[in-house]
Amino acid sequence: MGRYSRDKQLAAERGFASVRAMRRVDRRPRRLEVVLGLPESVRTARADAEAALRVARRERIPVEVAARREHTRLATVRWWFPDALRPTRRGRTRPTRADRYLRVRTFIAGDERVFVAVRGSRAADAAQEANALQWLYIHGRADARQLERLRGLRIGGLLVQADPDELLEIARRGEFDPDELYRELTR
Repeated sequence: MGRYSRDKQLAAERGFASVRAMRRVDRRPRRLEVVLGLPESVRTARADAEAALRVARRERIPVEVAARREHTRLATVRWWFPDALRPTRRGRTRPTRADRYLRVRTFIAGDERVFVAVRGSRAADAAQEANALQWLYIHGRADARQLERLRGLRIGGLLVQADPDELLEIARRGEFDPDELYRELTR
């Protein structure tokens, strides 16, 4: 297989329409608009690579194993997040403890769902945990006491909604579907 054929295959795995499109993209986006400006297939591939890193860190497993679980390849993880990986030893690649890459996360702040660019894996984990706890509360799988952990928490400069009554009101209005909001935001 020639170099161009290999590059074409890698571009397709990473969600790009062409090698040229893959080469033009900023692999280290610094703003929310840049990430949201990527084609949906590219955002999906990047999210799968980021999920593989998260799983590898949480379960303390090699990134190769986590990447297979998340239906992506180590090459894609390495392309999007090169500084988040330690050198491969004995055929196993381990993630670093944390990284400073930009990620997009969603949660309820005030009286609306927001998408926020967070820098770093730890901030992204905090935002994801806040969103998960809000979702669990709305669906009756968490109680108001558990929401207390969110009181006073700021992510991306926004205060995370921790008031049980407000969360229920937001859910009643039907504003708790992040997929629909994300589709609207990226059109």
